[in-house]
Amino acid sequence: MKGTVAVTVAALFLVAFLGYYSETSRYTEVVGTGVSEGVIDNSTNANVHEVVTKHLHLNLTLDFDEKVAKGTATLTMEALVEGLDQIDLDARYLEIMEIKLQDGQTLDYKFDEPNPNIGPKLSIAVPKTIQKNEVFNLTIGYSTTNKTLSLNWLEPEQTAGNTLPYVFTHCEAIDCRTLAPLQDTPSVKSTYSALIRSPKDIKVYMSAQNLEDWTEGDSRVTSFEMNVPIPSYLIALVAGDLEYRKLGRNTGVITEPIFMEKCVNELSELQDSLDVAESFLTKYEWGVYNIVILPPSFPFGGMENPLLTFASPAIIVGDKSQVNVATHEVAHSWTGNLVTNRNWENFWLNEGFTKWSERAIIRKQRGEEFYLVSAALGNSSLYGDLELYGDDSTFTSLHPNYEGANPYDTFSRVPYEKGFLFLTHIQNVIGNDNFEMFLIIYLDKYRMTSITYTDFIDTFLEFIESYFSDQERKNILSKIDFHTWIFGTGPPPVQLNFTTSNLEISRKLADDYLLGKGTPENHDVFFDYFSLLKCIFLQRLIDRAEDATIPILEQIDIDYQLTNTIDPEQKYLWFQLCIMAGYDKVIPSVDEFLGQYGRQKYLLPLYRALNGYDHDLAVEFFNKHKGMYHPVAVVNVGRILNPDSY
Repeated sequence: MKGTVAVTVAALFLVAFLGYYSETSRYTEVVGTGVSEGVIDNSTNANVHEVVTKHLHLNLTLDFDEKVAKGTATLTMEALVEGLDQIDLDARYLEIMEIKLQDGQTLDYKFDEPNPNIGPKLSIAVPKTIQKNEVFNLTIGYSTTNKTLSLNWLEPEQTAGNTLPYVFTHCEAIDCRTLAPLQDTPSVKSTYSALIRSPKDIKVYMSAQNLEDWTEGDSRVTSFEMNVPIPSYLIALVAGDLEYRKLGRNTGVITEPIFMEKCVNELSELQDSLDVAESFLTKYEWGVYNIVILPPSFPFGGMENPLLTFASPAIIVGDKSQVNVATHEVAHSWTGNLVTNRNWENFWLNEGFTKWSERAIIRKQRGEEFYLVSAALGNSSLYGDLELYGDDSTFTSLHPNYEGANPYDTFSRVPYEKGFLFLTHIQNVIGNDNFEMFLIIYLDKYRMTSITYTDFIDTFLEFIESYFSDQERKNILSKIDFHTWIFGTGPPPVQLNFTTSNLEISRKLADDYLLGKGTPENHDVFFDYFSLLKCIFLQRLIDRAEDATIPILEQIDIDYQLTNTIDPEQKYLWFQLCIMAGYDKVIPSVDEFLGQYGRQKYLLPLYRALNGYDHDLAVEFFNKHKGMYHPVAVVNVGRILNPDSY
């Protein structure tokens, strides 16, 4: 490649583990010095510059009576320095029983908590006899506790089948340290294996290949292996009354038997989504793609665990209107799982690229209008979060300064939608075919590694040097303000247009209702809209909520029956609007909805609106329903209603 600087193996090692970058790096041409990436990850206590995990083996028993997982974690580690005398790990809300080296030597350990937002550091004293580059095993006996954030234990009545207890994990961003003691950072990727014991009628799946399944007395034992290196946040487990159904050549669905037929029907196009993604990205490297439809307490739309994507039952509506969530998780198989952000300040490299890829897939599957409306709606959600934080907040930047915060507490639509807009702007400047060529080069270059924005920019500059003339290169760089896009706060520096005629008609329909003159003449166009266009109508009403009177909302509800719609995306927007406008007839339906779904996308804006409308009522609903919410959702809703207690 013309102008490419040769990179030695040693330099690659430093990039991967030390985050080192010289001031002569290519990206300084367009960004300047930017932000130092010398620290691998501020959100870990692990001393990854001295020792790194190569493999993790979990040997755990799932105790549904005590609601704990207990057993051992064996870390196969490599010393990066001479005279290694201490191993620091992340371990939060865990009870440590014993720590041993592979020779059986028991090791001393202690906890301290330099940063309470990310949990304590488990410091383990090791003999100085370990040599540089030596690979050794460290085995830790431990148990989770009732404070563990990564495990959601459910009683049978909290499941669809009401027959067996259930448990699932969620480890992103830094909650894997509450499942096992380890180096909980995306800067470290390792393979893993597991041996999981459960009651014999409880089926277990993990984000790994299922090797074998057998019974021992009253227990089921299942073994797993993941041979592709992954970051700790992608370790996942689900156990309950579960079955598997094949959907396509290498796709399948896992859920409770009573829910299976609905899921199979709704996800019938999953194989096509995977095939379309593979047609313009690189080879799919994970073998199979399975999606698990979880109980309602799952707090997210989806989670991209390899071989075991998790998804909310909210995406199973009956009309395939919400399956784009599954498409997003499919796209993560490349951006996030294969090429990963090295630290959470670079989270947009996961989510911005994935949002771009998701919309590229649906553009090829469903056409230009669906793509444009999806992007327009995402843009509206971005501005909602910008307003929530304030334009000067570092959390509105693609490279936020966490200042010791738990990265999860800062997650928003910013890395998704602002990241998507940044990449779409680049796509517009260099052309779609060129951008897809760059994306393949980027994915091939960094597969199975963890990177920062500097790697992305260096590769982009190498690409345009190789495929464009000097004048074209200068023209391209004159149109892309890398520094403001990545480090600037507030709205993106370039406003992109995703307008369609139907989108404008949908917004105008909302405006016509807000005139207060009854039902608009063309109101019936709404019935032909797909879900996203209906959400555009509702978002417009929310944006102009101060003009929405109760008689206007009553008329809209008469015309469209939004209080009773089966579409949760429309429903949560409608309820948010009604609460803001004081349309209290919907309050019983809001109460029912809050007890039906634990997805934070719905919970957080509705509880914010309720808190402004009637704090005591919001607390009453929360206390009524929080038993079915995930621990993470309980904390985040609790912070809205009573910040001093959470």
